[in-house]
Amino acid sequence: MNGARKVFRALNQGTQNNAERRLTIMRPDGMPLFTFYKPYGFAHTPKMQILSPHNQPLGYLRKRALRGWELLDAYDRQIGYYELLGGRVKDNAENELALFRRASEGFGDLLAQAFTGSDRYVLRQHVQLPEPFKTLTLACPLAFDTAVSQNRSLGGFLT
Repeated sequence: MNGARKVFRALNQGTQNNAERRLTIMRPDGMPLFTFYKPYGFAHTPKMQILSPHNQPLGYLRKRALRGWELLDAYDRQIGYYELLGGRVKDNAENELALFRRASEGFGDLLAQAFTGSDRYVLRQHVQLPEPFKTLTLACPLAFDTAVSQNRSLGGFLT
């Protein structure tokens, strides 16, 4: 029975990794800010939808292998890019508008985040971002963490 349980867990993990995800991000006053929706993806990371509190599309995040995410408006036009390695958010003219960094209080905290998978990020906006760019920028770490959790069985290296 123990071996059968292990096989079931391994098979179930494969389906859970690609499962759809729906996260509602709330403002400090308790009102919804936006909803992050990742549809089921069989062999790749699907285009992630960013929805308004009224379930209307604000835009999308489309993954580019090992590089980052394209920020797309509601009409599927690219308006910016989230660079994975540097954590930079740029517009189409390559201007850096925002920067994401991991928040850590020393090496021990950074090490704990690496082994537990619980990450904290700090966003530094260089300018006031217009909508929907601002909301899509806020959704970038969710896209990253969702893709990492999808590939966690491979060490998270295929993001």
